[in-house]
Amino acid sequence: MKGLFRAWCALLLALVLPIVPAGAADAPVSEGYGSTIAVTTSWADLIVPYGAMASAPAFVHNLGATRLVVFFTASASAPTAGGIVIKPGETLTGTAAHVWIRSIDATGAVTVGRVMGSAVGAPSSDASAATTAVATSAVAGGLVGKASPGTLFGVNVTTGASAGYLLLFNAIAVPADGAVTPARCLPIAANTGIEVNYRPVPLYFPAGISAAFSTTGCFTKTASATAFIAIDAK
Repeated sequence: MKGLFRAWCALLLALVLPIVPAGAADAPVSEGYGSTIAVTTSWADLIVPYGAMASAPAFVHNLGATRLVVFFTASASAPTAGGIVIKPGETLTGTAAHVWIRSIDATGAVTVGRVMGSAVGAPSSDASAATTAVATSAVAGGLVGKASPGTLFGVNVTTGASAGYLLLFNAIAVPADGAVTPARCLPIAANTGIEVNYRPVPLYFPAGISAAFSTTGCFTKTASATAFIAIDAK
């Protein structure tokens, strides 16, 4: 009987106590708006219904089964091209006066909100417990995140007056201008900040990790020393 009683107690605890996923202590603290938004193939500005997202760190999470295009920009006019594609289940964060969104294939769904900060657990003195953050000390056209094989966890770019492309390379140095073959290519509007988070499934670069901000893309690099670039790698 004691064994049966203990089993029932364990079952009740499992039903009552919340399950905290691994790494939850490091998850962003976000203020979501609680509703699911339908997304069509026509551009829509998320700032119209959710003005608090304007010029604040914001997130867009793809809840649907179709690919979506998100464009963080200073312009109140709908984009004519470009944007960052997010697949089902992916989340994109950024900061801009306007956040335009559309579906690629069919009607999709998103949830949105503001990124308020981070809930951080106890600090660790073990260097292997964290990523290494590298950032430009002034506006630049490129940055080496790791000059050896490594894993990319995140990249942050803030542009100035020039629009362009974030190019990520599997390389120990930023390639020279001209023809290139980037591992990732993301268009970025002028006067915009984006944060690309690969932490759920980090990207491995067998040679090295470098990034460039180019006014042309994706297979032609023209460096523009007008951006802040930061890379989190390990």
